[in-house]
Amino acid sequence: MFFLVVLLVAAGGAWLFRDALARWIDRTLHPEAAAARIGHPSSDHYTAAMAKLRELDAGADSVVLTANEMATMVKRGISFLAGVTSDSFTLELGDRSVRIRTIVDSARIPGRFRELIPGKPAAFEEIVARGAITPVRTGLAEITVQHVTVHGVPLPSDLVGRLATQLSGRGSEGRVEVTLPPQMSGFRVRPGGVAVYRPGAAR
Repeated sequence: MFFLVVLLVAAGGAWLFRDALARWIDRTLHPEAAAARIGHPSSDHYTAAMAKLRELDAGADSVVLTANEMATMVKRGISFLAGVTSDSFTLELGDRSVRIRTIVDSARIPGRFRELIPGKPAAFEEIVARGAITPVRTGLAEITVQHVTVHGVPLPSDLVGRLATQLSGRGSEGRVEVTLPPQMSGFRVRPGGVAVYRPGAAR
């Protein structure tokens, strides 16, 4: 009976932390590819991304943004929590999805959001959000938040939509708006990069 209980607890833990477990396995088996999918925003990456996007204005059918360049665009275009800085913000590319990790000063988290954090908030909280990202219209995309952890603890699914609304500051339940340059009216996220298409170009 004891071993059955241990087995059930282990299975439940593996399911609860399946996202972190899958990423750990992937990083262990494919370290270089996993590292290339993680982007860090910077002014240099913004300059590089805008140079690529201007190629679309010049007639190119498509360009590919790196993880660093996409991280920069999302960091600049998202209405995120106060206290988030570029050096604590990373974005990981997935298959039509992104995983955002950041660290915030809990004292600057609005009270209505702090109530969602399980347990007593630490001085600095790690927040990880993962979800599908899709273009909505010229210069605007949305992240449909599907999974959130706060200091490593997954939030219940019924709170994820509320959290996304708190992050975005808007009433769109479960979705976070991202303002992007007008050239990014159509794009597709893949682990190897983000393909951005000129309007009307064949895909």
